[in-house]
Amino acid sequence: MPQVFEAAVSVVPLLFGFVAVLFAAYWCTKLLGKRYEAGLSPLGYIRVLDRVNIGPDRQVCIVQTGGKTFLLGVTSQSVVTLGELDAEQLVQLQANAQAAVFPDILQSFLKKSNSENAGKEAEK
Repeated sequence: MPQVFEAAVSVVPLLFGFVAVLFAAYWCTKLLGKRYEAGLSPLGYIRVLDRVNIGPDRQVCIVQTGGKTFLLGVTSQSVVTLGELDAEQLVQLQANAQAAVFPDILQSFLKKSNSENAGKEAEK
């Protein structure tokens, strides 16, 4: 019986140590998460309104800065402006936010962009 008691006593500090490591990892993750989130735009001049992953390391984002709203393509190597959303389009997006899904909005924007490009080519 004393051997079982000694084994149990030797396991208790290990369990406390394990719980302490888990708590420290949780606390550090929360601390670092807040620090890096605030570091992205500490003054609030840039807001990411929405984003969708379209592949590994590839996103399409709606970003608002300086009173303008941009549709951006983001990869691990570059950031490309796909277009600018005017205030009317943004209001429409916000009004339909619950009913619409971001990929549907992207599709309608691309259709509009393609029709504008086709009109420009026809003028040439």
